[in-house]
Amino acid sequence: IYQCDWSSDVCSSDLTATTYPTATIVVSGGSVVSVTITSPYYGTGFKYPITTVLSASAASLGGSGSGFSVPVSTLREPSYNTSVGSQALYYSTAASNLTAVGAQALFSYTSPVSYNTAVGYRALYASTSGYSNVAVGGQTLVANTTGAANVAIGELMPLSYGTMNTNTTGSYNVAVGSQALASNNTTDSNVAIGFQSLFTNIGSKNTAVGTSAAYFQASQSGTTAVGHQALYGVNSSGNTAVGYQAGWGNYGVSSGNNAVFVGYQAGLSITSGANNVAIGYQAGYSITSNSNNTAVGTSALYSNNNGYSNTAVGYRVLYNSN
Repeated sequence: IYQCDWSSDVCSSDLTATTYPTATIVVSGGSVVSVTITSPYYGTGFKYPITTVLSASAASLGGSGSGFSVPVSTLREPSYNTSVGSQALYYSTAASNLTAVGAQALFSYTSPVSYNTAVGYRALYASTSGYSNVAVGGQTLVANTTGAANVAIGELMPLSYGTMNTNTTGSYNVAVGSQALASNNTTDSNVAIGFQSLFTNIGSKNTAVGTSAAYFQASQSGTTAVGHQALYGVNSSGNTAVGYQAGWGNYGVSSGNNAVFVGYQAGLSITSGANNVAIGYQAGYSITSNSNNTAVGTSALYSNNNGYSNTAVGYRVLYNSN
């Protein structure tokens, strides 16, 4: 059986490839009953176009009979697939329920496992067997190979930073917004919603909602940041921050963990202090490396940057305490 050139659709037996496709041919009563491609060849630039017709004379089969002429479209044709754009679904022959819209969307997909949606230039380009992924935007999930059940909505920005564009095997992640989860590679179960949210993340089970929320969170896990630049400069685990610049930190060097900061700039200055709770407008504003403090109320424990195990409840209570 000859292979056809994808670009010209001209069949030739003189190909440079060392691996050729194989087929199972069932003959009964001197006639061919069925022909099924059992091992397609996916060499660079070659595949079976769906319009190709495989044919062989009876003599070439080593006997007499009718020979065969079978359109590739009838052999293991993928079902319920949609491809729009140059080289979209380029290598897929066996999968079903795939949607690829955009040049080279789902370009490398070969697995029969299905249910991927890729919309945008090179969206899910490298995916070979990952399933149930959704990628919307230019080069979203472009490096994903086997990662499954990811959702990435955004685009590639200058300097090669995009929405989950470095993810390869990580699964069950959600990234919505340009450069959200831009550094995620192999880790799972993160949610990033907002421009550059969880930008440097390579940890798991983190949630960030808001522009640059948990931006410098790297290899740690179990963080929740909701609000513009909440936990922006903190790289540690078990923290919860809700509010504008709550638990803002210090450009990735802050390592305090197990903290709760709720309110506008609550716990803004945190560095390495642990087990702190600050609830209210600028509550615990100056807490840095000190730990085990509780501040509830507007500007409670505002100036404290050295004291440990303090409790302040009420408006500006212990405001100047240090």
